[in-house]
Amino acid sequence: MLEEIKKYKLVSSLLAASAVFVVAGFVWAMVALQKASKPLILHFDELRGITVVGGMGIIVFAGIFGMTIVVINGFLAMALEKRSLLFGKLTAVLTLVFAILLFMAFAAIISVN
Repeated sequence: MLEEIKKYKLVSSLLAASAVFVVAGFVWAMVALQKASKPLILHFDELRGITVVGGMGIIVFAGIFGMTIVVINGFLAMALEKRSLLFGKLTAVLTLVFAILLFMAFAAIISVN
């Protein structure tokens, strides 16, 4: 696996950036929401108001779920990169998009609370 990481540098870099976005968003949310009032507002809509509330468990679940997706997609991207020049990179790019969206979700939860 270490040889594949060195060989497929673009895919590895994209996956590393994805992991950084997920971990950074999770740590930021944990630190910022530690002193927030409970329950946390997880979704707010201008038309309907607060639609979803929850606790820190949902934040922890989102962080673990995000890293699980990045790791699974990492293995998938490396396997696809061996076989095709397009699909491995595409999987890595879409994983980065997912990680950025999760980071934005953490930022939105922080801003509402």
